[in-house]
Formats: sequence, C-alpha cells, structure tokens
Amino acid sequence: MLNSSFHKITYGAIWLVSILFFTLTLNLGFYKSLDYAFLDSFVFITLFFLIGFSLWYSVKYADLFKKRTLDIMINHLSIAVVFIIVWLFVSYYISLFLISSVEYQIFIHQSLVFRSIIGILLYTNMIVFFYLRQNLDSFRKRINDEAHLNNLLRDSELQLLRNQINPHFLFNSLNSLNSLIYSDSDRASKMLVELSDFMRYSIHSSKHQFVSVLEEIRYAEKYINIEKNRFGDALNVQIEVCETCYDALMPAMLIQPLIENAVKHGLYGCVEGVFIRLNVSAKELHNADKQLIISVSNNYESGNTSPQGTKSGLSNIQSRLKNLYGSLNRINISSKNNIFEVIISIPFKNE
Repeated sequence: MLNSSFHKITYGAIWLVSILFFTLTLNLGFYKSLDYAFLDSFVFITLFFLIGFSLWYSVKYADLFKKRTLDIMINHLSIAVVFIIVWLFVSYYISLFLISSVEYQIFIHQSLVFRSIIGILLYTNMIVFFYLRQNLDSFRKRINDEAHLNNLLRDSELQLLRNQINPHFLFNSLNSLNSLIYSDSDRASKMLVELSDFMRYSIHSSKHQFVSVLEEIRYAEKYINIEKNRFGDALNVQIEVCETCYDALMPAMLIQPLIENAVKHGLYGCVEGVFIRLNVSAKELHNADKQLIISVSNNYESGNTSPQGTKSGLSNIQSRLKNLYGSLNRINISSKNNIFEVIISIPFKNE
C-alpha cells in the first residue's frame, strides 16, 4: 500500500506530529500529567493510524472521476462514523487498562467529544493524504505509459523510414542488373554477389538502431561496389575516417542514402563523372562534449538540375535525426563552387 520510502516517511511524520499535538493539547487543556497525556496520545493516535491503513481501500475503490460527488461523500461519511466509533471504543479500553487512575477515568469520559472531533480531523487528513498519493501514482503511471507509447511510436516511425531505403535502392539495382546481364555477364555476376551481401547486411543491421562507424562504412562500401558495377570509371569515391571514430556509434543505414544522393546529384548530366568524398571525424565542443561529424560531398555540372526524387533521401535522413536526437538541426546542406555537401553532426558515443 505505502510502497515507497517517501510515502512511508510522510505517513510516519504525520503520525509523530499528531502524537505531539495531541499530547500538548491534553496536557495544557485537560490533563496536567505530561506522562499520562503522552501515554494517552500514543495509544489513541497510534491505534488510529494502524486502523487507518484500512482507509486506503475506501479511497482505492472510490474513484473521484467515475463516481458522483454525493455518492463519495455518503460513502466516506458512513465509513467515518463506523471507523471513529470502533477507534474510540478500542482505544478507550486499552487506555483504561494501562492507566488505572480514577482521575484519568473521569477525564477520559469528559474528553470523548474532543476525541471525536480530533478523530474527524485525522480521518479527513488521512483521506486527503491517500487521495493525493493515489492521484500522484496515477499521474506518474500515466507519464510512464505516455513515454513508453512515444518510444514505441518513435521506433515505428524510424523503422518505417529505414524500410523506405531498401525497396527504392533494390528497384534501381535490379534494373541495372537486368541491363548488365545482356551487355556484361561478368559484371552482372559480380554485382549480384555484392547485392546479395548488401541486402544480407541490411537485414542484419535493421535489428539495431545504432551501429559502429566501422560497420556503417563496410555497409557503404558494399553499396559503392554495386554502384561501380553500374557506372564504372564514372564513379570515384574517397573515404576518410579518423581512427578514433571507428568505434563510435551512429544511426544504422545513414551513410548509404547520403552516397546514393551524391551519385544521383553528381552523375546526372555529368560527362566526366563524379568524385564523392566521405569524411568521418570528431569535433570537440566548448562544454567538453564531442560531436561525430559525417560529411559527404560531390562535384556536379554547373547548370544541371538534379533528377526528381533525389531530395527524398535527405528528407528521410532529416526525419530520422529529428526522431533520434530531438528538434536540434543535425544536418547542414550547402552547394558552392559546383560542390554539393551534406554535413551531419551527432553526439559522439562509443560502443
């Protein structure tokens, strides 16, 4: 019932304060003996709080938002009458058993009305305490449930975004493979093996939200090999990775769509081919944190317009980064001097 240290400490504190208050009231207003006043208070208040544990069930099964206010008031009024009668009766005989003084017997009879008023006040405070505790627990549970649902929704959205990559890439690869079968069977065979390895890795990595930079680079290299089978010497890729970054974690299947976008953006209408540069490095921030910087740049022919759909991969990446890291801008896109560049910065985390 009181399933947390905070609730137990709070309940115990209220009990101690009630005993001290009741003792001082009896000593100053009714009974001159401090020892008897304390013993009287200890018996009545302790018994009240011990029996008071049962009041939790009257709160637990009396939902404030599901029952009428009048029904709740009648319910608690009935319980209060029975509770206070039982409490006074039991406390009365225990106190008389412990304090066999004629003067005390007279005093306890004279103070029954006062004790009933104190009982009503304690009952009200205890009911309020239990309702506050129940609502606090419900609020915490609702927050946890909402956080869990948000995580499930975010994971579903991320998985959907990632699943959009493979069908699009596979469609293009199969079209190219179909053309190569008749024109260059050896290249077609090599491309088929690379495609098989690529899809196998894709399926494996889809089980993980994050992978190491080393794994992601290997994944990107498989894609590059497939594209080289399609475009031959028209495609040139340079990969540079800082040694300290190989073990860093990054979102899975992030680099491949960046390179795919660079291939489309650079090769479209380009006669001399495209040069793509992939760079992965670490950057120290002022607050001692580190950022993992992923940069993909490519050249393009001045005046050429990229084919329709080349921006879908970047939009997909932006959505994934927003879901993973919040609303901060993690991607920067620039185009200057016939160089198109995409730079992604994410928190640096090791495996």
